[in-house]
Amino acid sequence: MELVKFFGKSNIVEKSNIRLAKEGDKEAFTSLMQENLKSMYRVAKGILKREEDVEDGIQNTILIAFNKLGTLKEEKYFKTWLTRILINECNKIYEINNKKHINVEKEAYTVDETENIDLFNAISKLPNEIRVTTILFYFDDMSYKDIAKILGIAEGTVKSRLFRAKERLYTMLNDSE
Repeated sequence: MELVKFFGKSNIVEKSNIRLAKEGDKEAFTSLMQENLKSMYRVAKGILKREEDVEDGIQNTILIAFNKLGTLKEEKYFKTWLTRILINECNKIYEINNKKHINVEKEAYTVDETENIDLFNAISKLPNEIRVTTILFYFDDMSYKDIAKILGIAEGTVKSRLFRAKERLYTMLNDSE
């Protein structure tokens, strides 16, 4: 504990929570979910538009993570593992919604007043694969390598998707002025 006081919150604490959660500590699991909730919301909102669907995706992810936490092999990949589950669950919901509804309502992101709504509206108009990559890179500060692992694609594909996203966002935002 003295190290934590000296160095502040670090991966040591997070790994400890992961280890405790794997051993069945529900408070540690709850703490992990709370630490990752904002990130999970951003990713889910990048795939799904309706708030109810976002909530369903996050809830499904939490349940799956709780039940399958024992299958996590390396603690350092917890966030990658959790994000992959979330993307899979959101994609399932997205597919179900597109089969049921031909006309999908487009909504803007829910953002803080301090954030740029035009940027979020532009991101919401990107194709799904580019949108998810953009959110993971810019809003969750994930590396190319981590994004590639989560999405099951090559790092070069991540880079090209981000390049295309930047081009499209630049065009959209300049056309709207």
